[in-house]
Amino acid sequence: MNTPSVLPHSVARICAAVLLSGVVAASSVGAVELPTRNVTEKDQLAFQFRHLQTELLVAALSCGRKDIQSNYNSFVTRFGAALKTNGSTLKSYFARIYGSKNGANEMDSFMTRLSNELSLVSMREPGFCDRSNQLFAQVLAVPQKGIEQFAQRHLTEQVAQRQGS
Repeated sequence: MNTPSVLPHSVARICAAVLLSGVVAASSVGAVELPTRNVTEKDQLAFQFRHLQTELLVAALSCGRKDIQSNYNSFVTRFGAALKTNGSTLKSYFARIYGSKNGANEMDSFMTRLSNELSLVSMREPGFCDRSNQLFAQVLAVPQKGIEQFAQRHLTEQVAQRQGS
């Protein structure tokens, strides 16, 4: 059985473009809000999970540390089923809201904005890589069936911290 690499080919291309566009757009990007239009609880959990996954992916890309890249591989292996399920939920959400023709473009646009925001965080926060490594330790200790709830708590804590500062 092959272990998934840190960056599957299509993800690598998207992330490279996102990271470059994040640098260009640094002065104009604000906090990305998760969609609220006709969002079910399942959709919301999928968005929160994707936020966590993207945060971890940005750490694997931007920190340049083997331990963090290895942790990302472990995350993908451990939570592969959740990645697939939540990815399908997001595709369904965007198709439902924007139609089958525009849904994929809207999802790509959302993912680019989210990746840009999190890339900026990695560049601005001095302790980002160490905090990311701590986050990986927490994530990898979560039972497989509890990852969406962990992602929800994690994002709620991030929003509270952002509003408090």
